[in-house]
Amino acid sequence: MKNIILISFFFFYTLSLFAQLEKKYSAQDEELPQWVQLMYSENANVGEVIQAYETYYKNHPFIKNGHTQYYKRWLRSIKRDRDGFVTGTNDWRKAQELNQEYKEKLLSRAPTSPWSCIGPFDFDKGAVDRSYAAGAAHVYTVEQSASNSNTLYAGTATAGVWKTTDKGANWTLLTKDMLINGVVALEIDHSNENVVYFEGGGILYKTTNGGTSWTPIGDATFQASGHELTDIVMHPTNNQIIFLCANNGLYKTTDAGANFTKIKGGEYQELEFHPTNHNILYAIKEIDNRTEFYKSVDGGNTFVVTGTGWPGIGSTTSASFSSTNMDAAGDYFSSATNPQFGSGALTDFTIEMRIKTPSWSGDPAFFSNKNWNSGMNKGMVLACRGNGSGWKFNIADGSNRIDINGGTINDNEWHHIAITYDADGTKSVYQDGVLINTDATVISTATNNAHSLALGQDGTLSYGDHFNGNINEIRIWNTVLSASDIDNWKCQIVDNTHPQYASLVNHWKIDEGTGTTLADAISANTLTASGTTTWSTSDIMTCVSPNLIAPDEQRRTEIATTPADPSIIYALCTGKANGGSGLYGVYVSNDEGATWTRTCCGPQPAGVPDAATNQNLMGWDDQGGDDGGQYYYDLAFDVSDTDANHLFVGGVNLWISTDGGTTFTCPSKWSHSYKSNYVHADIHDIRFFGSDLWIANDGGIFYSNDAGANFNRKMLGIAGTDFWGFDAGFWDGDVMVGGTYHNGTLLKDC
Repeated sequence: MKNIILISFFFFYTLSLFAQLEKKYSAQDEELPQWVQLMYSENANVGEVIQAYETYYKNHPFIKNGHTQYYKRWLRSIKRDRDGFVTGTNDWRKAQELNQEYKEKLLSRAPTSPWSCIGPFDFDKGAVDRSYAAGAAHVYTVEQSASNSNTLYAGTATAGVWKTTDKGANWTLLTKDMLINGVVALEIDHSNENVVYFEGGGILYKTTNGGTSWTPIGDATFQASGHELTDIVMHPTNNQIIFLCANNGLYKTTDAGANFTKIKGGEYQELEFHPTNHNILYAIKEIDNRTEFYKSVDGGNTFVVTGTGWPGIGSTTSASFSSTNMDAAGDYFSSATNPQFGSGALTDFTIEMRIKTPSWSGDPAFFSNKNWNSGMNKGMVLACRGNGSGWKFNIADGSNRIDINGGTINDNEWHHIAITYDADGTKSVYQDGVLINTDATVISTATNNAHSLALGQDGTLSYGDHFNGNINEIRIWNTVLSASDIDNWKCQIVDNTHPQYASLVNHWKIDEGTGTTLADAISANTLTASGTTTWSTSDIMTCVSPNLIAPDEQRRTEIATTPADPSIIYALCTGKANGGSGLYGVYVSNDEGATWTRTCCGPQPAGVPDAATNQNLMGWDDQGGDDGGQYYYDLAFDVSDTDANHLFVGGVNLWISTDGGTTFTCPSKWSHSYKSNYVHADIHDIRFFGSDLWIANDGGIFYSNDAGANFNRKMLGIAGTDFWGFDAGFWDGDVMVGGTYHNGTLLKDC
């Protein structure tokens, strides 16, 4: 008869340097327990959180939800200082030092070390006594080679990178001598199965010998950026071109990783190529409480946010703006007419514009009528700050000055900026519709001077530091606009429906697209170019107005394309809205991302779940009737390569649609391990490679070659079980018991 053994036990040395933790769930609900609010605070004290957690559940029944699951992973991933606060390093050089120390320790115990790995390498689905959620290893991602379908690589949550050369029958560890823990993103060269890229511990590695050795890649600037990658995508036909989605930008290399260019700033989650036209790419960016859909039509050199009907975007208030570009050689525009900010007709005023810049040197002025050699000089200036990242507003009367700092703008992204000046009241600085700073200092109205009004320079037209970037849609008002007017109109072209339109005194739309002059739509104050200022018609700004209002949020999206219908894009969006959380909606575009329609589930985004009318595909219930789930931790999505209507959604459970995302069913619940189509809970990756379907989750790797009708385990050899504690028998050392993270209590007896 079979032994009463679920799976065998193992000891595996691992050291965590960088936490791979999902996004925080919404903590804006005032009714949330204190321990949740403490955990999500900026500088959480671990001891205080633990104490508050334990106190709360002494008096309340424990109910599993996104916050409790986040708490478990948060505890597992943190490192504390002596006062109990979370600490850590994001320094690449420090990581290298620790990596070398770890290697030396490993080498010092080999080859005579008595330690060897004894498992678990799989789980026994037919054991006499087994878990209802059978699994053995946490796997984040799995990739199959395009040049050899028998070769696959997998990234795990706690045990580095693994490889199989027999289509998952056996796996071997490739990173045992490296300081590598969680691996979320990896990519295999389409033409050579031995060339592989992965990110671990903030470092991008490459192998050219199938994983025998690994080398950190990227230029010095890229290596020092402290990135965490969520996606690595190689061009389908050019193995020199690779894109990276990172927490600090969207990167591109054209020399197989020797050097990288940051295309866009911000936090990017995923990237997909158009299945047949490889000049078209799609990317997902997280910004504030929502995600945005970006599209490139020039091979990934530029990306523009787009998509009417995209979740959380008020498409009716979207607008596009062309821009003029000034480089660091000293290009600028100037006018013979000089508005006297802070005096005369502009005693009170508001200035708005849109700006985009990758970087600068010094503190160049980008809109000014003063001599910027001293902030005390009479006049006004908007300038890039000397810290290399932010901007500032300065105004002075010759004896007194006001300085207010704005936010970060050196990310090569478009930003709307505004300053409001109440001469005898509060002065405010806004960025992207949000109030950044205020100052109530009062100076005299003797701010007028004889200089020019300049765009890209100061009033003298000769300041030594030069602005580098794009500017468009400049508006000057002779009144203080309200915060709501600034926010509501930051993404609209101003017309006579604006509540303060009568107070608009200058309006440079900057929509000419050619030439050397910028016309003022209100007055005759024309700006004339000097230098080699050019128009950026290939970088037209698209401005979208979000309509998500706190506490609603939509902060995670997975997209999928298929060669079965190249014009289709699907999007799996998660978040919180309309009184419910988990699934925000499944969306489809039939025109390469231009327009989007929500196909599932229910009458509105998110909402209170109901198994019959509003399924939540992210929860634990296989009918979709419960709220929440781990929708910011485990999310996976793909569509069949041969059937554009056959979708697979992974959250806690696996859900399948055969009608293009209109309806979904869950064939096997996370606890139904007895079924032939069972896959473990908490799904991180779903990948179609032709007729091969691979799923990575908190229990291991599952494989199907019949479109999901049946799944087989394909994880033998992966020692990646996450034990939280274990012990061995006192009288019988062959008996070992371990408590694991998401894989139950495991027993070894032999």
